[in-house]
Amino acid sequence: MDFYPENLEGGQKNFENGDITYCEAHHNMAIFYTQIDHPNLSVDVVPIGRVTSDLAVFENFDSREEITFSLAQ
Repeated sequence: MDFYPENLEGGQKNFENGDITYCEAHHNMAIFYTQIDHPNLSVDVVPIGRVTSDLAVFENFDSREEITFSLAQ
């Protein structure tokens, strides 16, 4: 990531499929799509967005992928 947000509030240790989160402790982002059976994490994540389309597109990705985010116009 080229930009690291600071002083984020609202961290939590759970998520729902489709959540896009930022982890301040590890400076990474995650998109959760098939792990609802184990929704508890060991570190806080901050929800920053949500996937609103079919999550099945993520099933063929590797565990790490380069993804570009942009603001909706």
